[in-house]
Amino acid sequence: MRTKRFMKKENRTVPIFLFGVLAITLCVGAAFAQQKYEKPPQEILDVLNAPLPPTPFLSPARDMLALAQPMVYPAISDLAEPMLRLAGVRINPRTNAERSYIYYWTTLTLKRISDGAEFPVALPAGVRRIGPLEWNATGTMFAFTNEAADGVELWVVEAATQKVRQIPGLHINPVLGSEVQWMPDQKTLLVKTIPADRGAPPAPPLVPPGPKIQESLGVSAASSTYEARDLLKNPYDADLFDYYTSSQLALVNVTSGEVTRIGKPAVFGQVSAAPGGQFLLVERIHRPYSYLVAYYRFPKEVEVWTTDGDLAETAASLPLAEQVPIDGVPTGPREHMWRSTEAATLVWAEALDGGNPKTKVPNRDLVMMKSIGGTAIELYKSEERLANLQWIEKGGLALVYDYDPDRN
Repeated sequence: MRTKRFMKKENRTVPIFLFGVLAITLCVGAAFAQQKYEKPPQEILDVLNAPLPPTPFLSPARDMLALAQPMVYPAISDLAEPMLRLAGVRINPRTNAERSYIYYWTTLTLKRISDGAEFPVALPAGVRRIGPLEWNATGTMFAFTNEAADGVELWVVEAATQKVRQIPGLHINPVLGSEVQWMPDQKTLLVKTIPADRGAPPAPPLVPPGPKIQESLGVSAASSTYEARDLLKNPYDADLFDYYTSSQLALVNVTSGEVTRIGKPAVFGQVSAAPGGQFLLVERIHRPYSYLVAYYRFPKEVEVWTTDGDLAETAASLPLAEQVPIDGVPTGPREHMWRSTEAATLVWAEALDGGNPKTKVPNRDLVMMKSIGGTAIELYKSEERLANLQWIEKGGLALVYDYDPDRN
């Protein structure tokens, strides 16, 4: 009898316990199902959503301001977009836009400086994610990009009429910079575009092709480090980097909309036109890539092209730079730029201290200069690391900026 009473009590207890668990589970499930984004009181919302001051873009002619209205906060849909972290860049794979941060403008207005008159630019409904504005040197028009649902578009605005038009048939690739710039004739744009025959992105491998191997190579010197989450991790990442960073250089006649492609697609870093308009300075990044450093330390060819895409000369062939001292620079030629007061003359720097700021030397950098087809000459030795060089219009003079990282 004792056994029987015990069993009846246990049978009665178990359903009660299970009911309690079920009730708690249902309550928790109901609570999670009701979760949603909460908003503060309207008084706080009014303060938080107050419009920001417009961003001014001054015309080089100094007669007009383009006022771009920035977005206040990125939408949840912006933050929910997919993002790839590849060799120091972050990419939205849906639009091929750069995603290091989310910032764009939503409306444009032109303001005449002489009397303050304002002229709204009538943008189509789909143009609401505007990139930085690029005025031409004469101040007659400016170009901008718009991140649309299927890619990054190119648009041009005429200052006198506020007429806005899209350059059809192409998408811009902004990932590694230098994506839109004016040629010296001020009516043609040099752009990086998505290759027309790019196809679908590479599919992830079902099976790893092999083990991941890294070698220290016996180097004991301290070197710059990077966030591992943004570096390439495997061969598939390298294939994705190639896919999303490869561009086709092109010249765009903004009046006719005609697009002239230059050379073959490649992974291009910095690209710029010579002041005379006959040559392009092209930084072409290539394999082997690295799992330790970002893309700007990858091997590259620094080349001078004609505007037809022919190689005029190679300015430098730079190897992979995995070991660079902290606050230092890679060895060899670097920071190539055009001399702005000459038709086709290159200027660049070379480290005299092995790229290491801890090395005691009288001069850290050597500045060199060379006209295309000519011979390189020494221009200047900087006491500290070269930061910038700006040419004065007349007299053959330049302003040189250098810096000491220990005092900055």
